[in-house]
Order: sequence, then C-alpha cells, then structure tokens
Amino acid sequence: MKKALCLALSLCYICMATSTFAQKLGKFSQEIIIDCQQIQTAKMTSDETIGGKLKDIDITFPYRTFINPKKGAMIYLKAPGYNQYKLMIPPGGIESEFVLHFTENTREIDRLRNLSHRNNQSMENTQQQTQAADPTAPAGTEKEMVSRDNPGQTTLEKTIIRWAFDSDPQGARVYWRVISSIPEQVKNTNETYLMTTPYEETRSFNILGLTYENSRDVTIEIKLTKQGYHPQVKRFNVRQALDQQEISAFFELVKQDE
Repeated sequence: MKKALCLALSLCYICMATSTFAQKLGKFSQEIIIDCQQIQTAKMTSDETIGGKLKDIDITFPYRTFINPKKGAMIYLKAPGYNQYKLMIPPGGIESEFVLHFTENTREIDRLRNLSHRNNQSMENTQQQTQAADPTAPAGTEKEMVSRDNPGQTTLEKTIIRWAFDSDPQGARVYWRVISSIPEQVKNTNETYLMTTPYEETRSFNILGLTYENSRDVTIEIKLTKQGYHPQVKRFNVRQALDQQEISAFFELVKQDE
C-alpha cells in the first residue's frame, strides 16, 4: 500500500513538473512566421532565435521559427538581386506574422545579368566548338547545296571523284543509284546504267540537295549484273568518297546454279 502511494505521488510530481516546464517554455518562446510575396527562397542569419546561432541557412517562405519574446530577435535575410533585409523584433514584441518586402539592388541585378550573359556566351561558344565544321571539308562550303537553280557552282560539283570498278569475269553491267537516309533533303534515285566492266572515269557528285554536312547520310550503291551470275551490290558513303576522292571496287562474280 505504501509502495502504491509513493508511486502515485511520484507520477503526480512528474506531471506537475512537466506542466510547469511546459508553462515556462510557453512563456519564454513564441512562434513567428516570416513570409514574402516577392521571392520564394532566401538566406537567413540570426543570433537571437531559440534555435541558437544561425548563419546563412537556406529558407523557404513562409518560414517558421521561435524567438524569446523578452529578448526579441535580430534576423538578416538576403536574396540574389535584392538588398539585405533586416528584421528587428524588439523585446516584448507580440507580433507573430511578418510579411517582408525586399528592395531591388540595381547594381547586383546588373552583375547577375552580366554573369548570366557571360555564362550563356560560354555555352554558345562551347556548342559552336562542338559543332565546328569538319576540317576535311573546304572552309565555308559545309552548307553549299547542289541545286537546279545554280548548277555546277558548288565545291561539291567541282570536286572530281575517281570511279573505278572491275570484275571477274569482266563484261558485267554497272548500275548506280542514290540511297538517302534524309529524303527530305536528298532524294533516293532509281538505278542508272553506266557501262560494262572494266569501268573507270572521273566525275563529280551532282546529287540534288547534297551538302558537305549531309553527305554522311547519303550512300552510293553500285550494282553489277551479268547473265549466268548472281547480281552483286556494294555501297559507298558519299562523305568517305569525298575525303578519299575515289569510289572503287572489285567484284568476284559467282555463277548461278543451273
């Protein structure tokens, strides 16, 4: 019985002590809300909040914190492009909500704009360097396009390519056609007969819509046919042909089964 009484008295004392502590905590702390309609985030520095000494912490508005109402608080807030805001809460202050209004810092805004402009220029320069013209292409000719309106005037049309094809046995008919992966720029063509093997001549690429830039996406197909033998096909990338200034191949013809 005595033990039960002692336990009950102890619990009662703990409850009273807790209640007293809570009352004291309520007396010496007050929740305040800091809000701002101009910006969403800022850096906050404070030496007077219940949370202790704070320095340059990132906060998002509305921001809640606690102060000692008897001591007040001194809070500094800083946002890019604005002057520092000094929020002074005097001792005994009873307000719980503070709506801030920052003033613009024109010098800081100009600095940020210049910094952003330099960063954008740097990114553009990097992209230009990444997309720089292929050094194997003649300077300034990357976008010259073969067209019907100005035939024979592009560097592509003036570049002479050696075409040479032979076969065993000889006398096979040689055909060629354009295969394009960019038909909106360079059209596919039907087969065109050249002559029989051995075949050799020099000619240019007068393919409509062709440029140095898109020549990697265009292929020349060479097809050989001879009666009694299986047709054979070989393909050549136009850009590689331009770099090598040659399209050449030898075909070993295979007899068809009788």
